[in-house]
Amino acid sequence: MRRRVLVDTGPLVAYLSERDNYHAWTRGQLEHIGFPLLTCEAVLTETCFLIGRNGGDAADPIEMLNRGWLSIPFDLSLESEAISHLMRKYANVPISLADSGCIPKK
Repeated sequence: MRRRVLVDTGPLVAYLSERDNYHAWTRGQLEHIGFPLLTCEAVLTETCFLIGRNGGDAADPIEMLNRGWLSIPFDLSLESEAISHLMRKYANVPISLADSGCIPKK
């Protein structure tokens, strides 16, 4: 059975940005793991922003979604109670919406 891998902003930015110090390593790891990778909309938002801010194509993360390399099995409207609970529980960390969307349900 193929593993399902959940990915946050950092690995996506490294994968898409050739200037990132971890680009080659991340590219090798993600291609070895295989696609699609699981994520949430908030992670895509952060990734688009960071890629664009650093001179890349901010649409690249969306293109990964279009190609089936990313999957978003998360619906904030269905998970809002759990997300607000996590954000309050880990407010001292702090935790972002993207972080809380990447915490698997038990």
